[in-house]
Amino acid sequence: MFRTQAVRHFLITYLSILLIWKIFVAIAFGDFFSVIPLGLQFFIIALILIEHSWTATFLRTWVIVFVIADRGLRIGAKILASLNGEMEYVTSPMFYLGVFQFLMGFVILYLAKMFIREET
Repeated sequence: MFRTQAVRHFLITYLSILLIWKIFVAIAFGDFFSVIPLGLQFFIIALILIEHSWTATFLRTWVIVFVIADRGLRIGAKILASLNGEMEYVTSPMFYLGVFQFLMGFVILYLAKMFIREET
């Protein structure tokens, strides 16, 4: 399934850290609408751990929808707000964390394409 175990360990580690961070943010800010993305992320981690045959498909879908599209829209909205004079949005550490997560989405897509074999 995984061509190199380093990619598998990287994905498990990164997604676990991201899951813990999102759980913390959901509890701290009372954002309980994020339960569905959290559940899907936990499901992706479980698929990676058991090396299910559909891991690459679910991983790519999750990354495109919940990482690239979601983060991209949030980054775009903050940039548009900064053009309106609200510069605190693009100078905050949370903005840079969002940009980092957005870029990591492309890294994960690349890793899924190059290092995960889809079994039928």
